[in-house]
Amino acid sequence: MVSGYDVAVQDLVSAFVKKDKPNGKLNLITGWVNPGDVTALKHLLSEMNVDATVLFEIESFDSPLMPDKSRVSHGSTTVEELIGTADALGTIALNKYEGGKAAEFLGKKFNVPAIIGPTPIGIRNTDTFLQNVKKMTGKPIPESLVRERGIAIDALTDLTHMFFADKRVAIYGNPDLVIGLAEFCLDLEMKPLILLLGDDNQAYQNDPRIKAFKEKVDFDMQIIMNADLWELESRIKNKEVELDLILGHSKGRCTAIDNNIPLVRVGFPTFDRAGLYRHPVVGYAGARWLAEQMANTLFTDMEYKRNKEWLLNIW
Repeated sequence: MVSGYDVAVQDLVSAFVKKDKPNGKLNLITGWVNPGDVTALKHLLSEMNVDATVLFEIESFDSPLMPDKSRVSHGSTTVEELIGTADALGTIALNKYEGGKAAEFLGKKFNVPAIIGPTPIGIRNTDTFLQNVKKMTGKPIPESLVRERGIAIDALTDLTHMFFADKRVAIYGNPDLVIGLAEFCLDLEMKPLILLLGDDNQAYQNDPRIKAFKEKVDFDMQIIMNADLWELESRIKNKEVELDLILGHSKGRCTAIDNNIPLVRVGFPTFDRAGLYRHPVVGYAGARWLAEQMANTLFTDMEYKRNKEWLLNIW
């Protein structure tokens, strides 16, 4: 599905795009995200006073049910916006493997500058995203976003060393999400021991982010390509790995239940928790929300296991 999505975005853009006059807009290719992520990304751009064509604008998937039945859920990206992507200041694709091809196409065909990644999960990757927006548009990063950043850092500081340090994590899903979550976990002093990438893309081996993991982490991190949940189940059952937490979509629920390991639902699909699609994992607000979800999941697991850990008694 990942490579298919990448091709589909490029084909949609190439089918409509035409060169005209500069429109002063930014192309933002979001990749595989939820409506809440699009809302968060649009908020960041709005605070910077940046006008963007969002590919694809799915915020309105979370639409109201009106008495006159006048509203239905559909995306808001127009054909005119697709046509105008060649006239943009530049393109930022948040995910290398989910929209990167379209950004590269616009660069090669129409000389639209492109920046691909990183996925803005966590503080440092959101910082990089905002710096990339500033570089392309010339717009300053406002004090309001500096304050949002500070609130997120304060929230993470409350949790990191006391509750997250050295917690062992497995992460599975689409590659850009998995890599972004792994970077976030490392920043929280956690140990992402297993990363499962669901398809067999040879480009993963040369991804600089994966190379950085191998060079910098001081523990055995297994990065498994072309992997399904059987790989995770097998390693747990054979006691090849001991985990405190799993991050991934809802299809890992049986693995989590059978092995008594808490699971934080993140990614697509999340069908066994209500309303997760409204909550972002990108941006400063997403970093704060995701970290709090992870902490609360660990706390709840302690209660189920009747673990009256002293740290929680003195907070």
